[in-house]
Amino acid sequence: MPGLAAGLPASKKLVLIGLGTNGYLEKSTITQTVKELKGREIYWINNNVDRDWEESNNELIAEAAKKYKNVHMIDWKNASMDHDEWFADGIHPTEDGIKAMTTLVARTILVDEGLKKF
Repeated sequence: MPGLAAGLPASKKLVLIGLGTNGYLEKSTITQTVKELKGREIYWINNNVDRDWEESNNELIAEAAKKYKNVHMIDWKNASMDHDEWFADGIHPTEDGIKAMTTLVARTILVDEGLKKF
């Protein structure tokens, strides 16, 4: 994700990242992303995908959330793990899955940020 911040206005203080269901994340990619987005709160949605890379990706996201004060993990894995009906094919969310993820993202950010304006 190098170059992610290039087109992002400096006034945008919060970034939401939801990726990793199509392959492995690399620690170096996360490190570079955090570096590029310095000064912004980063919310990273972890994975619930029946693929080899799920555990590795989720561990890297969790490690980043522990290491960097401005990185926060949104735990989609745990929120959705008992809801097969939220997935059309085990990977892609249904309409109900999209609503559930959107609600989780909004609640997590609102609670964490204390309803601050960005």
